[in-house]
Amino acid sequence: MTVDHDRFVDAPVSLRSLLERNERSFAETVAVVDGGVAYTYADVASAARLCATHLAAQGLDRGDRVLVLLPNSYEALVAFFGAQWLGLVTVPVSPRLRALQVGHVIADSGAAAVITSAEHRHLADDARGAASEVRVLPAETLQDATASSCPAVEIEGGDLANLLYTSGSTGLAKGVMLSQTNLLAGAWSVSTYLGLTPADRVLAALPWSFDYGLNQVLSTFWAGGTVIPERSTYARTLSNAVHDHRITGLAGVPPMWEMLVRRPSSLLARPLPSLRFVTNSGGALPPDIVAAIRSAHPHVDIYPMYGLTEAFRSTYLSPELVDEHPTSIGRAIPGAEILVLDDDVREVDVDEPGELVHRGPTVALGYWGDRSSTE
Repeated sequence: MTVDHDRFVDAPVSLRSLLERNERSFAETVAVVDGGVAYTYADVASAARLCATHLAAQGLDRGDRVLVLLPNSYEALVAFFGAQWLGLVTVPVSPRLRALQVGHVIADSGAAAVITSAEHRHLADDARGAASEVRVLPAETLQDATASSCPAVEIEGGDLANLLYTSGSTGLAKGVMLSQTNLLAGAWSVSTYLGLTPADRVLAALPWSFDYGLNQVLSTFWAGGTVIPERSTYARTLSNAVHDHRITGLAGVPPMWEMLVRRPSSLLARPLPSLRFVTNSGGALPPDIVAAIRSAHPHVDIYPMYGLTEAFRSTYLSPELVDEHPTSIGRAIPGAEILVLDDDVREVDVDEPGELVHRGPTVALGYWGDRSSTE
């Protein structure tokens, strides 16, 4: 299904054009704060172009798969957008995985290169094993200012942009194929229903190898807001980051909320006047956690959200309905159509059981190298 880009602000058709738009419209706006250093959208775009130039000099070409084996960081964003600038297919991978898991992703994706840091070089080397044709590129050198001009590449909305590998909980991890349009539609949709603006400061603590985590970055960039990457999963560190960085938006999954609410942390103990909303996906949010957040921060909107990697996000529940309908999955996200169908593919009546069907521009292209599972 195609996307009506007229509904999008300035109609970016690729991740590169999104960043180019922000470079024009929000050049001096802070895009990323990492390690106490602030980087503007002009900084990010300039670094992405340099990265793309270096990747081209390595012989990488449009459509090649490139693992980004880095923690949430400014360097990871530059590597991601640099690869996108060149028309490469990014494969974000958490460095918390074991070498065997990373090796499966390298082999299954047919990766041509792995971008990583000195800290994680050993993981990349162990993972690729004897596959010496898979280059390991140090992220630290990809912003070298001596690089020549960036090559021009035409990128279209239907082009494959990203592979997200499933957790592999029911077998070997599969690569979900996401197009430029898939990622942009998700960014636009979430930015729309959360009401994101350039004033928002979003803490990006979820791994970017997870569709929910990656969308935090892209939806914030869609709005011209600021992303604060966070590597730690400790409750105290996360709570301090929300306070110290004047975070307006925080996304989590149920285990993270359990940690932040039911274990000692300052998330509920101190005022957080800047915090505007929190979101949840990856499982139902228990009512007592909702109640605890409400009690501590009554001004904060709570957005339960539901979906899966293959379709990104299907529904969300508006904050004003959370207390009255705590078990509801809400309404379709902007741009999606959600149907409940019976075995004869007919819409069911109210209170009749059926199968949830999602169609729209966030539905993935399929599984990488696995046509049978895709069909």
